[in-house]
Amino acid sequence: MAERLPAVGRGGRVAAGVVAAAALLGGAAGLKAWRHHQFLQEDLLRRVEAVQPILANSPGCEDWLAGRMPLIVVVMGQSNAANHADTRVSRPPMAVLHDGRCVMAKAPLPGGTGTGGSLWSALNERLQGQWRGRPIVWVVVAVEGTALEDWIGDASPLRRLWERQIDATVATGWPIAAVLWQQGEADAINSTAAQDYVRGMRRLRALTEARGLPGPWWLAQSTYCPPAMGPAIRAAIQDLVDEPTNGFRAGPDTDRLQGAARNGCHFSADGVEQAATLWHQALTAR
Repeated sequence: MAERLPAVGRGGRVAAGVVAAAALLGGAAGLKAWRHHQFLQEDLLRRVEAVQPILANSPGCEDWLAGRMPLIVVVMGQSNAANHADTRVSRPPMAVLHDGRCVMAKAPLPGGTGTGGSLWSALNERLQGQWRGRPIVWVVVAVEGTALEDWIGDASPLRRLWERQIDATVATGWPIAAVLWQQGEADAINSTAAQDYVRGMRRLRALTEARGLPGPWWLAQSTYCPPAMGPAIRAAIQDLVDEPTNGFRAGPDTDRLQGAARNGCHFSADGVEQAATLWHQALTAR
């Protein structure tokens, strides 16, 4: 089971701040706002605790690596970066690092919520388990329904999750080649402003870099949840990748994948194949 994280705000600064804010708002309205905040934080905690663990019988990566130095690819995001896709085929196991342990795993991959298929299993298969001539070890940190603020909030259980995973990843000493970011639907639904998303992504990159995660970051255009798309988030991502020195690169435009490529907001089995092809093209074009 995933490590249980302490509930947000119990006796901490955030709880005190929320209570103070409630007092300022006054009476029933303030109490309602505080309860809503608590509900959101507890709901996020439940989702974070639902990430897939390593299965007890998972073999280690040692035989597969056979003494080779791998490259680590970190994937972060919400449900389409996790295990919420439809699945049609069983793929070979891939090397996944979770809680500092490298194992050979199949979808649903450790580190992501959901019990279905994974885009990264399909991408790993297309890459034949290698990138830039080195074997890939994947790190998955992906929680359904998460907005950017959930990743950067000071007391967010999701932030504590990725901090723990990144610290364990850096401790291996293996070189980290890239972060693949597949997120945006929640912020599109929340009507996050473009400038706020840009600031949030810069903040997230700075926070992860401070813990030893160098990047670069490859950003997918991933805002489509039928019937809506997020033009403000798309514009924000374009602004980030248009700045040549800020460490962000253009990933695929998975918003293109609609119709039969979707099962609601998530990728269908066909959508997984198409999304993996788009990611493969993005990563091998340079």
